[in-house]
Amino acid sequence: MHDYWIALVASSMGVIVFVDNATILYRQHGLNDTGAKKWNLRFIFSMLLHLKLIKLQINKKIQQYKNFYKEFHHLSPDFIPPFPENDNFLAKRKWLIKYKFLHGKLIRRLALFILI
Repeated sequence: MHDYWIALVASSMGVIVFVDNATILYRQHGLNDTGAKKWNLRFIFSMLLHLKLIKLQINKKIQQYKNFYKEFHHLSPDFIPPFPENDNFLAKRKWLIKYKFLHGKLIRRLALFILI
């Protein structure tokens, strides 16, 4: 989850922007554990069978954000507030929307919004 950590650092120090051209060579093959996935029906059904694993991955990212916040929130008055500690359904989703944590393809945004 080093990419996520780097994104947290970058977003806390400025703005993250989308660059629509390749800046490095990135090799993908069928045995990659992480990386780009083809979001076709087969992949979506596979993900549905592994909802507990997806929820675990989401919780790891939340914990990583909490750790980041704990260590670095004092660096900037504009730092994004901590993730809601309680299990309030609406507070979590409002936080995602307000601080623009819903990104990527629609199916990924929906999954995050539902499973968080």
